[in-house]
This record gives sequence, structure tokens and C-alpha cells, in this order.
Amino acid sequence: MSLNNSKKAIDKQGSPLDGEWIALDLETTGLSPVKDEIIEIGAVKFRDRKRIEDFSSFVKPSQKLGNFVKTLTGIQQSDVDRAPDVKSVLKILKNFIGDSEVIGHNIQFDINFLLENELELSGNKVDTLDLAHTLLPDVESFTLESLKLNFGIKSSRSHRALDDAIAAGELYLQLGTIAEELDLIVLKEIEQLSLRSSWDLHSFWDRIIDYKMNDSFSNEKTSDFDVRYRGVNISRFVKEQVSKLDDVIHKEINQDQDVHFDLVQKVFGNEGGLSDVLNSFEYRFEQEKMAAKILDSMLSEENLIVEAGTGVGKSLAYLIPSIVYSIINNKRVVISTNTINLQNQLVSKDLPLALSAIGLIDKDFLKNFKFCELKGRENYLCFKSFDKAILDQNISVDSAKLMSKVLVWLTKTQSGDRSEIGLISSKYLDSWSRISAKDAKNCIGINGVCFLNQARQIAFESNIVIVNHSLLISDIVSGGTSIPEYDFLIIDEGQDIEKISTKHFGFEISQSNLFDVFIRISEYSEILKTFDFKAKFDSSDISEVNSFSENLKTTSLNVVTSLKELFKETEVFFTQETEGFNKKESARITGTVRSLPIWSEIEKLWEDFNNDGDSLLFNLSKLRQKFDLDKYSDDPKLITVISDISRYKKLVEDFKLQMNEFFPHPEKNGIYWISDSSRSNRNLVLNKAPFNVNEYLENNLFTQKKSVVITGATLSDGNGFDYIKEKLGFDNSSEMLLGSPFDYQKSVLVCVPEDIPNPKEYDFQLALEQSIYYSVLATSGRALVLFTSNASLNKTARALKKSLMPHGINVFAQGIDGNATQVVKKFLRSNNSVLFGTSSLWEGVDIQGDSLKLVIMTKLPFDVPTDPIISARSEVYDEPFTQYSIPEAVIKFRQGFGRLIRKKDDRGVFIILDNRIINNHYGKLFFQSLPDVTLRKIKIGMLDNEINEWLSDSEAGGFK
Repeated sequence: MSLNNSKKAIDKQGSPLDGEWIALDLETTGLSPVKDEIIEIGAVKFRDRKRIEDFSSFVKPSQKLGNFVKTLTGIQQSDVDRAPDVKSVLKILKNFIGDSEVIGHNIQFDINFLLENELELSGNKVDTLDLAHTLLPDVESFTLESLKLNFGIKSSRSHRALDDAIAAGELYLQLGTIAEELDLIVLKEIEQLSLRSSWDLHSFWDRIIDYKMNDSFSNEKTSDFDVRYRGVNISRFVKEQVSKLDDVIHKEINQDQDVHFDLVQKVFGNEGGLSDVLNSFEYRFEQEKMAAKILDSMLSEENLIVEAGTGVGKSLAYLIPSIVYSIINNKRVVISTNTINLQNQLVSKDLPLALSAIGLIDKDFLKNFKFCELKGRENYLCFKSFDKAILDQNISVDSAKLMSKVLVWLTKTQSGDRSEIGLISSKYLDSWSRISAKDAKNCIGINGVCFLNQARQIAFESNIVIVNHSLLISDIVSGGTSIPEYDFLIIDEGQDIEKISTKHFGFEISQSNLFDVFIRISEYSEILKTFDFKAKFDSSDISEVNSFSENLKTTSLNVVTSLKELFKETEVFFTQETEGFNKKESARITGTVRSLPIWSEIEKLWEDFNNDGDSLLFNLSKLRQKFDLDKYSDDPKLITVISDISRYKKLVEDFKLQMNEFFPHPEKNGIYWISDSSRSNRNLVLNKAPFNVNEYLENNLFTQKKSVVITGATLSDGNGFDYIKEKLGFDNSSEMLLGSPFDYQKSVLVCVPEDIPNPKEYDFQLALEQSIYYSVLATSGRALVLFTSNASLNKTARALKKSLMPHGINVFAQGIDGNATQVVKKFLRSNNSVLFGTSSLWEGVDIQGDSLKLVIMTKLPFDVPTDPIISARSEVYDEPFTQYSIPEAVIKFRQGFGRLIRKKDDRGVFIILDNRIINNHYGKLFFQSLPDVTLRKIKIGMLDNEINEWLSDSEAGGFK
């Protein structure tokens, strides 16, 4: 039967789930169809949504099975030694499948192995991985194992061909049912996307639509008041927004301070609200003390810095007084966290818990209370941008998949916040940037619906607004246009504010981005010619618009030419500065550099670019003047033109302003350098950062608010708060230092191998690998290894992945096996594994209980001295190593240590593989920054014994 005849047979039976189809899975010796071999085949025949027949066989490979494959699949050498060869098995498989449609999870992997073995299947192929990505927009993991759990699909074994084929078939039935329930217009939009992009799933969507077109689906109910966008009812967004904003009734202000403290005390007390909502509640003196101090700071309108050790429960300690103060005084409190993940945790877990505890004390107190989270504009979907992208006639397969995913998501979301949709892959993140509200200035949305404006409206009516540091600082830069007015601010994880501020108070301009923008502007002149302006303009105006459009193309291409010359000379300079004997990754632009002859040539080329940029801006301005937003507000196409021209004009203005500062007119407080963001194709980046951020923060944030509280677990450097207060400009503030309620002496063994070489010595890497190897074997995985460089992590991971695999221990390395979020999830799903991480895993990772028993720090976390920012900031100190490098390293050291013990009953080992901590005079500063732990200096060969003894013995030893 031909492919076309097969499709017709399926169509007659309606849904793709009906008729006959095959679920297929292969097990192989590796990932390469050319180098590796099939070792097991499983296929399951379904008819009319029921499993009717199975086929399964081992396959004899020409090579021996590796330990990894045997561990992963459970298939042993004896299983395949007596199996038939691949040609014999594939002949039977071909007869079993015939012309039927073939289903599989990541089916192309299986198809490629079959093709390599000369079996080409004629039927349609449907990938359940692709389907799941589209139809389950809020799911984070799309492995077959995760999706089985999601749907309650039972199978006895994973990574066995027949079991996985059965699971893939059951998954297809579940996903197909979801597809059948989608709105017909949504399905047609997805079908068109798949058609224009040549997506393999086009046939599936086409047949689902045919199935939906029958009488049972033809009369879908809609309301007369529904506003629909591509099949999605968007009127519900407006209704939700109005219902939230209309019920806000401000309570009468009560200035009695005793009322505040009394309520907070009742929540935290032994028999208070928290004790009733937390099953494992334990009264913590430090937590109540912190809450009272924060409340006092708000009432007194004073600033406060407070460090709260692990286990204090600082989130509730600042949330509860913030809620109480906000309600009684009718004042908004903004709470800022370091990351969006922590922001989501506060909103979904900690805030509801705090409200439950307060509600048990006074059920009417929270009657009109509102809270929300607010994120940067790039986190929200823009209907206008999405509408533009979805109509792209040359859309790529990856973009079509994302647009389809978003269409399904729009039937569920209330917020349009991208955190609800699984966008782990970088290819999806790139496409998301095109449809986000990042550049949606002067946009009124679709039919009055805009997710960004909705989020800001809800924030405007909220008592508590949860933001992240990036939005907090960008709001300062933009003049307060993102966050509604507030006077009271809590900054959690305050040690990260300087890093975020440094980024936002500076800039980076990539060579590729510059060219991309100016080329897009040149192409936009052609797009303008496609608009019919006759109904809106007279002939003279149309003539002017056409003239400016043509000039737009000419002037933008002139800019591209001058940019090429500018970056050609800049690249010569960069090569001279970074290559040779003292090879560097970046070139800092100091006063000395600016006096060099080559820099004078660069500045002359900058002048050429600047002049061409002025001509381009003139044409953009003239075009913008021709389009009056008020006059043409009823014309969606003209609104799009106005928005596009305004955006391009702002981009060019910003580029010119920043490049003017970078090349001829640097600021006194600026650090400037050139870097290369691409290892293969040169892509120079012009960077600027401030020497310090303290004046910016003090003048634009801290002194502008009535009360600011900075908190965190690692704010001090072992000698108090002077260092962090000075670098943040937070001098005029009270202080509170709260230790942890945990008994670290009984919980933590700190080991330092005294025979490990200095990190600069040639044999350090081998000793490092041996130390990690023996330590990880002792804990059967369950370890976090922290590195200070990607190069060291990669080298160590390559060595230890092979040596630990025979022991059933998996190594998940950041940057190799996924990003930080992905590798942490893999680590948590695996019982015996090791997590290798760099900077982002030194803080903010919360792994509790038996999942983590060992933290290894490979080196003391000193910053790279040649980093342009570090180098420049060090210059302002008389003794930069003592006054700057050590305090920074101590704070990060404490963050790394803090990953080990996350709750009272945790017990573990912390190993420092850097002998500088015991051989150099500054080592004591690192030890002094730790709580009262058990310390031992030992030999590398004794690591496993010490670890085993500690974890099996409840009694802590002394210093040996």
C-alpha cells in the first residue's frame, strides 16, 4: 500500500488515533546510527485505540556491550549473544509494520538507525516528543519517563524496547485526545504553521481537523460577549483583570503600633498561626526577632541590613511583617529576590503560607489584601509581536513549534508569563524574544488585551508586589516606569544586588546585533512599499513617505558600510591586545590605550559611523512625523508601522549614545572593554560597567524610599557588614546578624586534604580527580562539586564520567549535560549521581535530605584578576587583594558551604581541595566565616574512611 493510500484509509476512519498504527522503540549501543548498533526492538500494534499485538526481539551486535548500556537498559551480554542478527529481525519487523503509521518518542532517532540498516518505512511518522512539547505547554520535562508519570502510564521497565514502545503508544492516545479537544480554529492555525514550515506533524494536524469537522464538533458553543483571537477566547483576560481591580476597598489606617507587633507575635509564637499551618513547625527565636526588627524598621522609616543564617526562615520573617504593615497602613511593599525562580517560589509557596498563618489569627484581616508578582517586559507575550511572527511565510520548523505551543498555552494562561511555558531549549528562547513584549513600546495589544499592561495594572492595586533584582534595577534606569510607586522595599539575597546593578548601569553592544538591526532597517523600506497609504494620505504625502522610505534604505546601508570599517580596525586592535605571549579573553580600554595611534584611527572611523547614523535618524524621524498615532489609532496596520519606526528610531539613538561614550567620550566612572562572544566566528562586543554602583544605588534607590531592608544568608565577610554596606552605598542603616539555629558541629564535617598540591602545580588536576573519585564512592554519589572555571569542570567531568560509571554513579555536569536548572533536575531524579557546577550553583540551590551528603569545593572562589571589572575595581584599593579579593571570595565561599545543610536533620561532609586555606595566612579568614563546624586535616587516601565514619556515626569528632 502506498503512503497516499495509507493516509486515505486513516482519514476515512476519522481521528489519527483510530485505524491501525504501530508504536516503535529501539535500544542501541549508543547515539550514532553510523558507529553504534541496534540491540533490541519493540513494536506494538494498535487498532481503534486498543493494543492488539506485540513484537519484541533482541538483536546480536558485532561489538560487546559497554557498562553504561548494561546499567541503563539491564540488557546483558548473554541476552544478545544468542539473538538473531539485525537483518533477520528487521525483515520480521517490516512485515509486522507494513504500511502502518509509526509512532515513537523521538521517533527520528529510531528511524535513522533503521535507515542505516537499510529499512525504510513507508507509513507516516508521528513523534510523541514533538506532540508533547506542543500540547503540554506547562510541562517542564518531556522525557518518556516523566510523561509516563504525568499521565499515570504504567510500564514495568524503562529503557527496554517493548516497554517503551507500549508507553509511547499509551502516551500517543493521551496526547491525541488532548488534540481532539482543541478549538477547531486553533488547530487550523497550527496546521497552517506546520504546512508553511514543512513540520513532520502536518499530516497529524490535518487529520485531527478532518475529524473535528464532523457533526459532533461542528457546533462549539461561544458567547456573544466572547472576543476571539485565532480561536482563543481572550475576553476572559479582560474579565479577570476587571474582577480583580473592582474589589479593592482600602481600609481605614490604624496607626497603633502595638497592633502591628501583637499580630506578628501571634503568628510566630509557639501556638501561633504558623504552628497550625506547618506540620513540622518549630519555634525559632531568630525568626521572630528578625520579623520584629523588620516591622520596627518600617514603622520607624529606617533602613536595615540583616543576615539570617540557614534555617532561620527569613522568607516568612520578612513576608509576615510586610503583609501586616501594608494592610494596616495601606502602603505598598515591594519585595525583590535574586532570580525569577525564587520569585516564583515566594508567590506560589511562601506567600500563601504566610497568608494562611495570618488568616488563622484574624480571618477578616486579609479581606481586601492583594499580592502579585511582576517581571520584566521580556517575560510577557506580546499579542502584536506574536501575530506578526505567526504570519511569517518563511517560518522555520523550530519557530512553528513554538508558535503552536503558544497557541495551545493561550487557551490556558491568565498571565501570559513565559515561566508557565517550558522554554528550556535555547532555540525556543531565541524565538520567544521575537514574540515577547521586550520591544513592544506604544503597543495597545489586541482588542485592548495586553499581558504586560494587565500585570502592571494588577501590581498597581496590590499590597505586596514581588519582583526580581533585574526588574528592580532596570526600573531605576528607566525612571520608574515598570514598578508602581512604592516607599517600602525588602531586598532578599542582597549580596547579588551589586552584580545586577553593574549589568544594568552599563551596557554591551555586540557586533552581530548592530549589523542585524541596521540590515533589518534597510529591509523595512521594502516592507513599507507593500502598505496601501492611499486611503489615509494625499498624493504629496505619499510621495514624501516613498522618498523617506527610499532614503531609509540608502542611509541604513551606508551605516552598515561604515560599521564594517569601524569593526575591521577594532578587530585589528583587539587581536593585538589579546593574542601573543600574554593571551587574554578581553581588551580593556584604559586612558593609556586611548592615547595609542590605532585608537585615534578607530575614533576617526567612529566619526564616519556617527555621521551616517545622524542621516539615518533624520529619515526615521521624518517618517515618524508623518504617522500620527492619535490620527490613525483605528488602523491596526498603521499602528504596526508607527510602532516599528518608533522602535527602530529608539534603537539607533541608544546605539549612537552608547558608542559615543565607548569610543570618544568615556565617563569618569566607567570601565570599558572589548570581548569576543564567539569562539568560531568573531563577534566583538563593546562593554561598559561602572567602577562602583554605590552612588547610583544610594542616590536613586535607598534615599528615595522611606525604609529599605536588605537581607540574605551571606551578607557579612566574617568581619561584619562594613564591606557590603560600603560597596552598595547602604551606610546609613541599622544592622542585625542572626546565626543559624542548626547545630553545625554535629551536622558538618569539614575536611582539608593537607597533601593536595597547590592549584598552580602540574599534578593538582590528577589529585583533584582522585579526591573527588574516592569521596564520591564513599557517599554513593549524592554529591555537589563546585568549580571556579568551566575549563576545570569540563576536564574533570570527562575523566570522572568514565571512572564512576562502572560503579553506577552518573555525573551531571553544568554546560555539558544541560544548563543549571536542567542538571539540578537530573540530579534530583537520579538516586546515585554527582552534580558538577560553576558560578550559578554556588548559591540558590536547595537540595535537602539524603539527596545531598557531600559538597566539594575544588578551589577557593577568588575572582579572575584579569577580568576587566575586577581589574579596574581593584585599582581603587591600597591593598586590593586584602581589601577587595579576599572579602569577595569569603562571601562566595560561605555561599558554597551553605548548599550542604538545608534543614535541621541534614548531615554531611564539606571538602576543600585547595591547600591555600591551610598554608596561606589568609586561610583563617575563610575558616572564621564558617559556623562552629567539626574540622579535620587529613590525607587524600583517608577521605573515604573519614566520610564513611562521619555519615555512619552520630557523634562528631574533634580537630585531628
